[in-house]
Amino acid sequence: IVNFGLLKQQEIDFIYMKSSEGGDYTDPFFERNYTEAQNAGFILGCYHLFRYNVPGKIQAKNYMKAIGDKNFHLPLVADVEEGKPGEKYIRETVIAELKIFMDELEKAGYPYRIIYTNKKNYSIFIENELDQYDLWIAHLDPNPSDKVKWLFWQHWLNKKIPGAEGNVDINTFNGPREDW
Repeated sequence: IVNFGLLKQQEIDFIYMKSSEGGDYTDPFFERNYTEAQNAGFILGCYHLFRYNVPGKIQAKNYMKAIGDKNFHLPLVADVEEGKPGEKYIRETVIAELKIFMDELEKAGYPYRIIYTNKKNYSIFIENELDQYDLWIAHLDPNPSDKVKWLFWQHWLNKKIPGAEGNVDINTFNGPREDW
């Protein structure tokens, strides 16, 4: 539960919110969060949690259905994290389905997409396979790697901020304010 008016007072420049996951899940707070964050004047983006065992085309349809005709200031994001505990996958299949997912979003009119991932999944699924996309890297070290070109860096998990009932993650844009 988020009080976006109070959150706006915390010197936060942008918000990415979860919209969907897999082939049929939409975050139950997505509509409310979108409306209230927009009303509070935030720069907004949303992400889809990519599941290894659901075809990319089905996931893209679920993502686009969830976001509908909403306007976002920031690129759409494919969140490529750990699979569910015990979930089996074939690396080549996940890469192929992720490519389909990203292509479907482009065909639907979203020319600029980002991949969110951590170091482990970057090396498994993204490196040398999907390098054409900017990265939002989850890397909790004091500084992100110079070996990876990143656009956003998630440098803090589970931060308590007035206005957010639970914990939030803190991220930084890689560039000067003029580029922002």
